[in-house]
Amino acid sequence: MLLMATTAQAATVLQKSGAWQTYITKNSDGKPMCGMLVLGRGSSLMVKYSSGGEIFIQIYKDGWSIPHGTEIPGYLTFDNSQRFPALRFGSMHKDGTGYVEFTIKAGTEADFIDLSKTARKMVVGFDQGTQLPFEVNMQGSRAAASMFGRCATSIDQIAADAPQPFANAAAVRQQTDAGQEAGHGWGRWLDLTLLCACTHSAFLSTARGARSLWH
Repeated sequence: MLLMATTAQAATVLQKSGAWQTYITKNSDGKPMCGMLVLGRGSSLMVKYSSGGEIFIQIYKDGWSIPHGTEIPGYLTFDNSQRFPALRFGSMHKDGTGYVEFTIKAGTEADFIDLSKTARKMVVGFDQGTQLPFEVNMQGSRAAASMFGRCATSIDQIAADAPQPFANAAAVRQQTDAGQEAGHGWGRWLDLTLLCACTHSAFLSTARGARSLWH
């Protein structure tokens, strides 16, 4: 069955809102990773982010059998039916479950988060194959996307504050802080310890917690 494996790293649920859950875990490199998850009938969709990387979406569905690295022409649309720019490919998890990944194009991350908050409808579709488009349940997505953004802000700030073994680390940190104060990136920092205090419960055993699942 779909998603029988547990997360590669332990995860903490930050918030449950409607059909969505927002969580924090670690990727296979041990770095914090924010995620939000919605389950469908025999399927799941997860949005993930680790500091310094891209926002990416993984979609799993029972019955998919996708050769590793297969290009999957497809699309995401929200209420206006315009295709959201994303790069995508398909692969198989080690437990035999096929999935498709969408990487959100650099520079459109804020738009994606805003649409995830406000849209009443998200549709995932494919330009080839026999899989029909399916609609994602957006109930609770506003709260989930807001928490996801706060989580991303936190892990970015923690990464910026980490000690570095080179002379200009302080200057780089000042530039990062200045960009956040100006409204760039994810917004103002929220202390991760406060964020994790929202909910201290075990994450769903059906959710996957690390980006490098396909490596």
